[in-house]
Amino acid sequence: AGITLFIVYTVRTRSDFSGIVSAAAATGVDHEAFFSLQNASAASGQFQWLGQSGGSNPLLIEREDSEATNLAILSAAAGSASFEDLEGQGSDTYDGMFATPDKIVLAGHYNDGTFGYSAVDVYEVGLFTRALTTGERAALHDYLRNKYGL
Repeated sequence: AGITLFIVYTVRTRSDFSGIVSAAAATGVDHEAFFSLQNASAASGQFQWLGQSGGSNPLLIEREDSEATNLAILSAAAGSASFEDLEGQGSDTYDGMFATPDKIVLAGHYNDGTFGYSAVDVYEVGLFTRALTTGERAALHDYLRNKYGL
């Protein structure tokens, strides 16, 4: 059970809370029922993985970002999530569980229509309909680093 999404990308222009990638239900706001990887405030130089924001204990992992090509591996099972990028790892607990999304939105958010666009170059994106194990995430991380010379 769970979900794992990975993306290799470069943010060309940072703007407040603009989307990098979002997973969404057929209707509603992406980060309420599912999640979005988005820029935090432009001045912060961070991005964040925000999910299940309609609950009392939402998922929120914030990381420093760079102008360089980056990769992100987002993996969540019931109540627990991990985030890996070139700088390391982060984790959080949250209320709820992610199902398989109806939509994957690149470089934007979803709220019954796409909005919050980013200037993002996306090189590769993939979705597993389960949470990957630690070893599987490490193998995926190494594969993507080698493939893109990161």
